[in-house]
Amino acid sequence: MYSSVSITQLLSHANLGPLVVVACLLLYALALVCYRIYLHPLRKFPGPKLAAVSFWYEFYYDVVKGGQYTFEIGRMHEEYVRINPEKLHCNDPAFIDILYTGSTGKRDKFGFQTSQFGTPEATFGTVSHDVHRLRRGALSHFFSKASIKKLDPVIADKVRRLCEQIERHAGSGKPVTISMAFSCMTTDIVTEYAFTRTYNFLDSPTFESNLHDAIVEGALMGPVIKQFPWLQPLLQSIPESESPLMISIVLCANSDGALMIKLSPGMSSFLRFQKTRLYIGPDFQ
Repeated sequence: MYSSVSITQLLSHANLGPLVVVACLLLYALALVCYRIYLHPLRKFPGPKLAAVSFWYEFYYDVVKGGQYTFEIGRMHEEYVRINPEKLHCNDPAFIDILYTGSTGKRDKFGFQTSQFGTPEATFGTVSHDVHRLRRGALSHFFSKASIKKLDPVIADKVRRLCEQIERHAGSGKPVTISMAFSCMTTDIVTEYAFTRTYNFLDSPTFESNLHDAIVEGALMGPVIKQFPWLQPLLQSIPESESPLMISIVLCANSDGALMIKLSPGMSSFLRFQKTRLYIGPDFQ
């Protein structure tokens, strides 16, 4: 007599389950590679085959080699070049009118690209053309010529305070980090206009209390988040410690190009700012 044996039972007894999973993943990867090279709508455009089949090519130049993909694109460029499985880069000024169609056409943003910012509800991170248009319309009057003109006194005051702080350093023999000084000034201007309150970062004699480090760390994190979109929600879910600094784990590249994991106070401040949005205080860092 024959007894019926299910495939699950057969795999269980033969201990073939993991092998089948690996085989399925390999078949999927092979099918995906074949599709992207031979069947994809962008298959006819030139570019490295590795860039055509995988986003890891972009990841290598942006993360392992430290933001070098822009220069790699320039090196491999023709009029049109495929720089990843879903994206073309164009070096043709005549294409501008096709890309930026104004109100006559719709252009959704590339979700892979916007995911790095971790702000899908914000205008900058909105993928849908229609939703982006609604959100931009709600903000557009704040950036009209008349609205910006009203900001002139605020800008003039911040510039004056910046000059006063720099003059205090004159003759002291100590260097002034201008990038930090400008960061304080722009942050004070933007926060006063956007949140109707200023955090007076320009009052810091060393220009240290500002968003400079947080923004830089956020920019460095972008290429990693694009490849691992689950990483940012994970980092945002880490509770803050009782100390002023929250420990965050950041995947980055060291000077030798090897991947490493480091503790990054700057990234912790960036994640905290994303969580709280409006909170920036003297103990921000």
